[in-house]
Amino acid sequence: MGRIRRLDETLANQIAAGEVVERPSSVAKELLENALDAGATSLTIEVDGGGIERLRITDNGYGMSAEDAALCLERHATSKLRVVEDLSVIRTLGFRGEALPSIASVSRFTLRTREPDALGATRVGVQGGRGLTLATAAGPVGTEVTVEDLFFNVPARRKFLKRPETEAAHIQDVVSQLALAYPHVAFRLVREGRTSLDLPRHDRLIDRLRGLFGREIADAVLPVTVTSGLSLDGYVSRPTLAFGSGRHYHLFVNGRFVRDRVLLGAVQGAYAGLLDRGRHPFVALRLQVSPELVDVNVHPAKTEVRFVDTGVVHRFIVRAVGDALRGALSGDTSLEGQELVSPAQPSSVSVPVNSPKGARPAYEIEASPPPPPDTGGVPEGAAMDAHRRRIFDAMERLGARRLAPALEAAVGASRVPTVPVSPPTSSSAPFVPASDPTGLSSCRVLGLLEFQLIVADLSGDLVVVDARRARRELLLAQWALQHAGQRAGLRLPRPLTITLSAADGVRLTSAAAELAPLGFELEAFGGQSWRLLSVPSGSEVLAPDDLVTLVAKLAAEPTKLAQALATVLADSSQTATVAEAQVLIQTLAPLLSDWPGFAIRHTFAELARRVSEPSAMIPR
Repeated sequence: MGRIRRLDETLANQIAAGEVVERPSSVAKELLENALDAGATSLTIEVDGGGIERLRITDNGYGMSAEDAALCLERHATSKLRVVEDLSVIRTLGFRGEALPSIASVSRFTLRTREPDALGATRVGVQGGRGLTLATAAGPVGTEVTVEDLFFNVPARRKFLKRPETEAAHIQDVVSQLALAYPHVAFRLVREGRTSLDLPRHDRLIDRLRGLFGREIADAVLPVTVTSGLSLDGYVSRPTLAFGSGRHYHLFVNGRFVRDRVLLGAVQGAYAGLLDRGRHPFVALRLQVSPELVDVNVHPAKTEVRFVDTGVVHRFIVRAVGDALRGALSGDTSLEGQELVSPAQPSSVSVPVNSPKGARPAYEIEASPPPPPDTGGVPEGAAMDAHRRRIFDAMERLGARRLAPALEAAVGASRVPTVPVSPPTSSSAPFVPASDPTGLSSCRVLGLLEFQLIVADLSGDLVVVDARRARRELLLAQWALQHAGQRAGLRLPRPLTITLSAADGVRLTSAAAELAPLGFELEAFGGQSWRLLSVPSGSEVLAPDDLVTLVAKLAAEPTKLAQALATVLADSSQTATVAEAQVLIQTLAPLLSDWPGFAIRHTFAELARRVSEPSAMIPR
């Protein structure tokens, strides 16, 4: 008997599901795209248990017949393709006929659908791709799909899912992107029985922008409308509104949200010279291209496309966005003579975690515009590459390199705009115990190696301290002491309004219990706006809006939030002088209960013996 066998249909569907169904948000995306293809103008998304326990999507599209309802669960059954030539003229979001059978093979799947002229609805049920049932049912015109107990029969896949709050946030990201592409469709997202998003139909994209991102962004964008072979419409922000991360690039091709280097590079090219390094605009652009000129059958998730002529597309977008920006700049006299960086936040000196005592006040308020940052701020020029490297190295050690696009806040800006922070009062200053069991506070710093290793003398012994790990431990210890003493973080003299994506807002809300002990005080302010009242000590190295964005991403794993945040903040600061190193050690030493793992100690006798050995005398 041969060794090669034809796979069981259910097993084949489960394998296909590995490409199509990565997590609950993948299910939501496929079902929502099917609903939009069916002409839906109103969509309701219900999420329980992060979409793992239950995800239900109801639409008012044109529905299916009983025959089509049963056939749609067969692999490669689709209404959108007939012949191979149809692949080159795809005008719909879905086309492969893989999504529904793949989803049904890894869940308890129920579909109810009704056509406009049908007397009743049809109900189809499948358990893990097996045992299809077909029955009549009551229901309105349209389709309702319920996916329950996702990956119940594939435990190896289920164990890789994140917390329900995290998975729900990913679903909200998907809903927000589609809502932006289709403002004429109403979207309602219900999480755990509570409405999280309620977006009515709009004739204008700007109204949908306002509903998703708030007035701050909607009032600071410029319209882009160009038709010349290709068609581009949407909005881009004025250069005076910029962000430290690239989370606000919303790019669509023929109604499909895409991540495309050609489009992204074109937009960034249009802003060249208008934004500081590492700052990013808000962009919501919809590109319409003849289906013959773009291939959407590139990636299983259909988030990547390939253009026939990338040069034409690139030049078209650069010109369209550039013309909108030039028109705004030529007509806005308030921008004349001003440096085109983000003014959304007042400015203040950014202070390293351990500033040299006496070098300058712990916190101070600047007049606007700010002077170039000193060694306490983020470095410029060649030093910027080292600063970026430290942040990315930190994220790699956290196993979170996938968050890199959202962490541009921490690595990109050549000048970090921050908010003036009130000087610590006796009620907010961290409590520091007087004991020093390790004796490290008696160290005399001799020098620094590569701004990372501190070399010090301790009663004749040589001590080498890892400055990054020391800063991390100092932050964690201070946060713990502040929380134990019920001391708040660094309070801003006035609340700062910050616009977050809906999903980031969900993550922050879910991580509220973990954020409070760190000194974060953040409150919802309507729509996608939040008010920042206080920040953790040691976080002054980052701009507040960028800090919140960073924390929102790290909040996907709330139990590790403090350690992750401390690592990134410690690595984004740099011990640049002997004086800073001395302050760092003397501040940290009383907080240690025993000799730390980030420091080594060699006695004078040991060093003398080693350098006296013959092998030590041989030149290398």
